[in-house]
Amino acid sequence: LAVQVAVVISKIARVDYPKAWPDLFQTLLALLSEATSRHTEQRTLLVLHHVLKELASKRLQSDQRAFEATLRCPSYRGASAALTLNLSARRQVEQQSSMAAEVRAGLEEFWGAEDRRPRLLRSLVLRYIPLTSEDLEEWAVGPEAFHHALMNVAWEESVRGCAENLALALFEGHRKELAPVAVGLLHAACASPNVLEREAAYRLVAVAAEELHGALDFPAWLHSTLLPEAHGANLAAARPSPNPLRRAALLLPGHWLGELKSEDRMALHTTMLCALGRECDMAVRLAALVTLRALVDDWSFEHAEYTPFVASSFEAVGAMLQDATELDTQLQAFDYLNTLIGRLREGVVPHAPGLMRLLPAVWSGPGAASPLLCMQALGTLSRVLCALGLDSPAVHPALLPALHAALDPSADCGVCEDGLQTWLVALRCSPDLPGGGASPLLSDLWARAWPSAMDGSTEHVAGLLGCLGEVTAHYSATRYNVVWAGSPSREGAARDALRLDFLPPPPAHDEAEAVASEDAVGEGRRRDALWQADPVHTLSMRGFMREQLEAAAATHGKAGLLKAAADMDPSMQSELWSLAEADGD
Repeated sequence: LAVQVAVVISKIARVDYPKAWPDLFQTLLALLSEATSRHTEQRTLLVLHHVLKELASKRLQSDQRAFEATLRCPSYRGASAALTLNLSARRQVEQQSSMAAEVRAGLEEFWGAEDRRPRLLRSLVLRYIPLTSEDLEEWAVGPEAFHHALMNVAWEESVRGCAENLALALFEGHRKELAPVAVGLLHAACASPNVLEREAAYRLVAVAAEELHGALDFPAWLHSTLLPEAHGANLAAARPSPNPLRRAALLLPGHWLGELKSEDRMALHTTMLCALGRECDMAVRLAALVTLRALVDDWSFEHAEYTPFVASSFEAVGAMLQDATELDTQLQAFDYLNTLIGRLREGVVPHAPGLMRLLPAVWSGPGAASPLLCMQALGTLSRVLCALGLDSPAVHPALLPALHAALDPSADCGVCEDGLQTWLVALRCSPDLPGGGASPLLSDLWARAWPSAMDGSTEHVAGLLGCLGEVTAHYSATRYNVVWAGSPSREGAARDALRLDFLPPPPAHDEAEAVASEDAVGEGRRRDALWQADPVHTLSMRGFMREQLEAAAATHGKAGLLKAAADMDPSMQSELWSLAEADGD
């Protein structure tokens, strides 16, 4: 306490001395000279020591600030050169200011001309945004590649992208002037037979959706024009091709989702799924998939609203995965699947078998060499397993080949970390690990995962240890009770479970080492027997098992509770039930 008091006094002195507390040292010296006991003298000296220590550090900081101010003191040397540079820089600034004033006057005169911005916007829509003949040729050669190039290329690298960006720049600060012009261009294009001109007008309405909010009755236009064109109605005679207009009609609603009500979304879902059919052009199907992805990822997505379309969505996306020749198409399809599964959660359970049938092609087809595609597929597997929960063993036949390929040490796909994460999810969702170490979910995968995680680097060790910890926790929760219940008939199985016999045994270099290893195992078993006979551990095991039952009930409800209880020894069951009845639980 004396030290703390001395420190507090020194902190106060650091702030208040000498201005607010000038007689600090006189007071301390007076107390020291008037001290009548050794106790008072020691306390006064302790306070004086801490005060001097604090003030010494304060002086040092003050000196540092003084030195810093001295170093920054302006010197008279070089003043003439600095003044010369200052005068020359001032002349340059004056010249640039006069030039800027001239340029400003010219710009104001240019933009102040009547109808300048509307004319420029019309020129962009009619001349620079429409698809060219070269674009249509690229579309005919490879619809998938054309779509991805058009969607993913930077705006600076294409004339169309620069025109769209300039149109958006024109809208900034001049929305009231240009919004009626854009709506007029749209109406004029809808009345024109030129398909490319209409496609350009649709593109303008898409990229400038925020600027046109309130200027266009989008829901009415959606039902009267866009949805019929997205279906391909009245476009058979369109030249040079109806596909550009249909693709634009499919992409446009994704930019106006905030304007749509529930009935509008239902009609849009139906139209998009029809456009995913195999009879449609691949670029058209990809445009429909983009809008579907936006619908599912929208904040106003309703599970009940989308339920009638789930089965047809999985079927259509599966067909697209089979027909795709570009990696970007497959990645886009899996991205939509992952988003949809994340939104539906348990609602995906009835469709899980059909969904799992889509995945083997990823590991056996040409996409198996792509780490990105394998990562997306493993992410889909993880989401399906989480949705299934305790019913996840039903999809293990489709899961194991994927994990074998991901954890194969001889493979060069680079998805070991994703494979370990999916394996961990499978272990957590599995209600039981049948067969102990002989379970394919353990032994086969462990033989692959161990060298994959340890050979290259240590970055995957954490994931591997996570899987091992999950297995250990599982056996602790489901099979430790066999040992403490004292069932001799099942002691061997429990001991094997405790020792995790699916782990590869360490190699014995000679016979003597093997004998020593067996002796060590025997000694461990004897220690286990002594440990099991201890009633304290029996009581702690009961508490542990009860905690596990409570966790199972909280996580999986009544079904999880009954499943966890069924895996326990009968004697432990009766003891726990009697305790629960006594507690009124």
